[in-house]
Amino acid sequence: MSRRSPRRPHRRDRRGEDAQAVVEAALVIPLLLAVLLLFVGAVQLAEAVNEVRTATTVATVSAFSVPAGAPTQALAAVDDSFQQSINSGDVTKRTISCPQSDGNQYLYTGAAARGMYVSCHGSGTVDFSNSVVGILWRFPVTVDQDASVPVPLYRQCAPGANPC
Repeated sequence: MSRRSPRRPHRRDRRGEDAQAVVEAALVIPLLLAVLLLFVGAVQLAEAVNEVRTATTVATVSAFSVPAGAPTQALAAVDDSFQQSINSGDVTKRTISCPQSDGNQYLYTGAAARGMYVSCHGSGTVDFSNSVVGILWRFPVTVDQDASVPVPLYRQCAPGANPC
């Protein structure tokens, strides 16, 4: 019995397969790039959230870097610390506030008692329009963070501060 020799594929028989591979690659590569860009955007967003969270806490603690009873200096220290603590260029519209209505008597009057806190609210908008991720991630994301820090009982008072 003779065995048939395996038939060699001719060039024209493979043309359809080559075209199919090109079409499949043309369909799959953009999807993979889109997934990659979304993943990079998610990583950058997580980094921005971490920066806003850390900056809010650091800024709240910086309220104690000035003498008690100096609200203007304390609020300036909080704002400056918040602005300087965020290094990401993707975080825009950075704001921090420590409203008096949140029980921030220490910040505005210098009064310090056991159980008092300084509470601040920081926020920033993450915008990818200046990066490659902005091709797919076109909407801004607002990041909000609250921080409360207990007031230390032993503080140096500002000159002329009454509650001290």
